[in-house]
Amino acid sequence: MDKSIDNQINTLDLILQKQLQLHTSLLDLLKQKRNAIGSSDPSQMTNICELEQEKIHLIKQLENKRQQIVINVTKHLNPQATLPLTMQDIAQYIGGTEGDRLLIRRNQLRQKMEDVRQQASIAKRATESLMRHMQSIVQTITAASSGTASYGDSGVMNNRGMNMSSLNLTA
Repeated sequence: MDKSIDNQINTLDLILQKQLQLHTSLLDLLKQKRNAIGSSDPSQMTNICELEQEKIHLIKQLENKRQQIVINVTKHLNPQATLPLTMQDIAQYIGGTEGDRLLIRRNQLRQKMEDVRQQASIAKRATESLMRHMQSIVQTITAASSGTASYGDSGVMNNRGMNMSSLNLTA
């Protein structure tokens, strides 16, 4: 195999490894996020969300590099190609243990990406549930403080607003 292609393939393998690590740490953050939602800890939620955004940004940068390397490998292997080769095609060209290793890493990454997608969906539903709960609490407090959700002296629901009055006893 050509030395430049060999370097590109090694770089591609390293990128896949790093993406796998980042997705694994993203999964850990999503679990922490669910725990923070459960304990209603806003400062922890903020910190976790910031870390998530950092990981997502790094994953995006690595994906752009991976795509560029695939384009470069495609140009080298098939200059007439109009579309980049798939990882399967690249692995078949390389063959042997290196090709198998690329396919294994690709499959591991796909599985980890699916796990992240599922956990993110769970965290999103938990966040939405917490938000609805908090809105309900705010509405209840608002209604109670305005007097419209309380019972009057006669035991009937008070439908009019609360009257506030004061008496100045200093004069």
